[in-house]
Amino acid sequence: MKIGGSEVRKVKENNDREKLPGPAAAGAGNRILLVRGQAERELILAKEALERKTEELTNSLVMMRATLESTTDAIVVTDGTAKVTGFNERYVEMLGVSRETIDSASVQELREMFSKQFKDPEQFLSKIREIYTSSPPESFDVLEFADGRVFERYSKLQQIDNRTVGRVWSFRDITERKRAEEKLEAAKTAAEKASKAKDDFWPCYCRRSRRYAAHSLTAAFQMRPRSRYR
Repeated sequence: MKIGGSEVRKVKENNDREKLPGPAAAGAGNRILLVRGQAERELILAKEALERKTEELTNSLVMMRATLESTTDAIVVTDGTAKVTGFNERYVEMLGVSRETIDSASVQELREMFSKQFKDPEQFLSKIREIYTSSPPESFDVLEFADGRVFERYSKLQQIDNRTVGRVWSFRDITERKRAEEKLEAAKTAAEKASKAKDDFWPCYCRRSRRYAAHSLTAAFQMRPRSRYR
């Protein structure tokens, strides 16, 4: 049986209509495109937000580093295990070692290295252990170096969102102030001794002066010539 040209065209048109998506399929495709577009926009926004946060964090770190380096105190930051997580150049100068040494040394190595610079190394180590054991909110003491330097040491717990994450230590060189105080104290002591010596000397001088005056008067009367008419 032969099929005419018109019938072939009808069959082809029917097949083409069957290949076209229906309303439901078209709607589902549009929703997929909308979801994909929304997800891409959210991804872009999240990426931009992350870049802003990263930039803010970088700026904060730069500002923190600038602040640490601008202070006259030696600063070191330790975490909950007493490991050094940050420090400034003043801390390097105070220890007299390189940054690489501080970065690579363990907590125990740093303590032993640092303790040898003090008049009483064991007292230094004992105080450190006490602070980390009792974990006070703040601590303060005075460190005397074997070379004569004197530092005030102050520490405070470091907290983020009410959670303790470490401790910040600051060391202030008070060597010149201490020497000035010692000189002032020595001058005060000398002045007090001089004043006491003066107080002790004056009564003795007065007594001697009175005795000398009395002796001189007595001698004068004894040497006075007698009247010839008496």
